[in-house]
Amino acid sequence: MSKTHYKTVWLSDIHLGCKDCKAEYLLDFLIHSQIETLYLVGDIVDMWAMSKQFRWPKAHNNLFHKLLSLPSEGTRVIYLPGNHDEPLQKYDGMNFGDIEIHRSYTHITAQGKKLLVLHGDQFDQQVCFGPVHSWVGDLLYDFLLFLNRWYNWARVKSGQPYWSLASYIKGKLKGAGKAIARYRKACCDTAKKTRF
Repeated sequence: MSKTHYKTVWLSDIHLGCKDCKAEYLLDFLIHSQIETLYLVGDIVDMWAMSKQFRWPKAHNNLFHKLLSLPSEGTRVIYLPGNHDEPLQKYDGMNFGDIEIHRSYTHITAQGKKLLVLHGDQFDQQVCFGPVHSWVGDLLYDFLLFLNRWYNWARVKSGQPYWSLASYIKGKLKGAGKAIARYRKACCDTAKKTRF
């Protein structure tokens, strides 16, 4: 089987354990890829969702084991826990088997440029308007995922491929764009202040 070679791959927000996780798509990508360095940039396992309802189907298990096996296939794996896998943040600087755990990390590109890699939940307090705003945002996001699930169920039944309605709607919402801009500014400000 021929594999596509990648020097570096960044993956985030996989949300294993959540009913909206698309583990099969990512597993297919990983099976057909040869990756030198893989960054798992937070929310890989959705411990929030699993604390409400435990869900771990076979596809999630298969993907989880594939991720764990990548170091033995020659991939350097760096895991930067986010807010949904927050309990792992306390292991910053440690290894889980051959997987490195860091809260943030400096990646150096082939051209020698430095990139600050982190999940971004560090900036939640800076860019959100408070707990009520976050709660409403979470409810709306869950509703978008619900719509996305049923919309794609109908698409599959009619022979059409998967398409992210949730991403499309988020891209059209004015508030979403403003929130993304606030996160971007907070990230850039932190990167400028960070001594590489």
